[in-house]
Amino acid sequence: MWKQDPAWQGARAAVENIIALNDWMEVVVATNLCFDRIFGELAKVEYFSRFAAANGDVVTPIIIASSEADSARTLRWTVALMEHLLNDPLEAKHNRGLVGEWLDKWTDQSKAAAEAFRPVFDQAPSRPSTFDEAMQRVDAKRNAVLEPLGLRVAAKA
Repeated sequence: MWKQDPAWQGARAAVENIIALNDWMEVVVATNLCFDRIFGELAKVEYFSRFAAANGDVVTPIIIASSEADSARTLRWTVALMEHLLNDPLEAKHNRGLVGEWLDKWTDQSKAAAEAFRPVFDQAPSRPSTFDEAMQRVDAKRNAVLEPLGLRVAAKA
């Protein structure tokens, strides 16, 4: 599936591009503020957890709930690191510019991965949510992380 199913090719491309990076801070931004906040949240929480429960699978939501503790911990240290970098007395302006560029770049790739995953939402027998509803929740949660940091993704024309 990972190598051939069209629904996974956006995620596969994003992951392969992230692991090819040379700058570890860009890896942190790409993974923890973009890919996991967009595609990870969409796939794990909005699809696998919600749809599993709605389709009679009571185990998958429990496993995902456990993994969410790890995600929350990772997000806490990522936010603390970003606060430090983005408020640095000497380098804040430079850091904000660079982090902003990375956010734009990796948001695009993460959104492309999410969009490729869209058809999966129509395949389950019971559908507790649409793709668009799920993406609204994903975007709201991500904005709740970015806004306190003073970060925004550039609007696309």
